[in-house]
Amino acid sequence: MLQKKDIASIPYLKKMAFKGSYRGMRFWIRKKEDDEKLLLEVITWKEPFCYEKTPDSEKEYAVFEFKEEELDNIVKWLNEQYKKIKS
Repeated sequence: MLQKKDIASIPYLKKMAFKGSYRGMRFWIRKKEDDEKLLLEVITWKEPFCYEKTPDSEKEYAVFEFKEEELDNIVKWLNEQYKKIKS
């Protein structure tokens, strides 16, 4: 299972998006602004294709607050998505 150390830190995410993969699942964590509020959008999809070549219907999205504490929730959500993709 993914752990917090496997994803980017808040200082990293302030500057750039983070793309990764885990055993057949790809994911993207990026900063998003909504009504002047800073958020983290997390997207998952099944390999083998990149984000641009994967149909939107095959992607899962979640939004979290832009806080250090939310990284634990992001890891939990990513692991739940992995279980869905592998079943």
